[in-house]
Amino acid sequence: MNNERYKYPPVDALDIKEIEVWLEEMAGRGLFLKEAGPYAWLFAEEEPKTVRYRIEPAAGKKGKLDADRQADYEAMGWHYVAKYNTYYHIFMADHPETEELHTDRIVESFSLKMLEKKIRKDLVFLAVLWAFIAVDSFFSSTHFLRYPVLSFIELRPAVILYRLFMAAWFFKTLFLVLKVHKLRKMLAEGIPVKVKKVSGKRIRKKRIGHTLERIGIGFLIAGLVLSFFPERMGEPLEQAMKAGRFLTLELLEERGGEEGAGWAAKETEEEGESGGTVWQRFNILTAGNYELYERDADKKTDAPASSLHVQYFRMRFPCLTGALFSEVQRKYISGTLTAGDPLTAENALGAFTIVYGIGEDGTQAAAARQEDDVILIEYSGPEMLKEKTELIGELLVSERRRRY
Repeated sequence: MNNERYKYPPVDALDIKEIEVWLEEMAGRGLFLKEAGPYAWLFAEEEPKTVRYRIEPAAGKKGKLDADRQADYEAMGWHYVAKYNTYYHIFMADHPETEELHTDRIVESFSLKMLEKKIRKDLVFLAVLWAFIAVDSFFSSTHFLRYPVLSFIELRPAVILYRLFMAAWFFKTLFLVLKVHKLRKMLAEGIPVKVKKVSGKRIRKKRIGHTLERIGIGFLIAGLVLSFFPERMGEPLEQAMKAGRFLTLELLEERGGEEGAGWAAKETEEEGESGGTVWQRFNILTAGNYELYERDADKKTDAPASSLHVQYFRMRFPCLTGALFSEVQRKYISGTLTAGDPLTAENALGAFTIVYGIGEDGTQAAAARQEDDVILIEYSGPEMLKEKTELIGELLVSERRRRY
């Protein structure tokens, strides 16, 4: 294995004329092809010499080479070297004067037609797949245009990676179809095909393109890996409260009286204990972001079940806090509920802004902002959120202290 090296083609593997030139240049440097892998190609290091490479597009679906045809090529002086996927076979002639595989350009053009059909099938598959992605993106874009900051916070990274990769793959395949079609037409019309040497600035540009392609494939793999993991890490509310402080139904509805009105987490075995969940979300725009869901009935009374949904955002970039607060109001309060005017209240840290809203079914919501912190509270129950301004102010203080 010491005399073997892996090399990445500096041009697209389906640019067959350029691949032929590249392989001949590699042979002139003492590297001779042994295997054509999906990405890296294996070369054996030997004495440099002048050889010729020719590519024969595969005729069958599975890319098998007809044994009689291979024997004819061997008799002409063309030795079989390798196969690239199901697209084509690679032959090498040791002598520069060896007769061409195809002296009839019409026949060569027909063989390229088989390659063009295969690439077109790939393009059709990608077009159908991209159509579904485009439809989904259209509906997603309306939400993005209305709530850009919220969309970035909520968007799953794997989705972005999938869409970017599929778009790049589609256009790359489209350009290949057009290129092979143009080459086939030139051969059929007898127009000489001139291929520049794959060297100098051109090879560097090609290598940059292929490096970006490999990075894109890496992103796709990363997206596939990420898709197996939840976008948020959740844990029971009781467990989360051992490490932090959260607004709960017990606090909001003052079920525990004076003893339960504080922020300190406590363990209890009482019936009616909270069964909520806290979900931590990780993204670039926020330094802290969680959602708390809780639905519980007060077992001491016949009151209907209450529900609580809290979203907390601590923006990593303070300049986006105002936009986020505005979007939260429009999406969760003014867009669905009857909203009041923004109010200013005080807590231990100073002034903060709060907006309340209430729906016809009694569902309530409140959004509060203090510096780079934004909190949204959605609540359904017997209490009035407007009467809990002081409690919401304490929540903002506790979140600020949590970070230090």
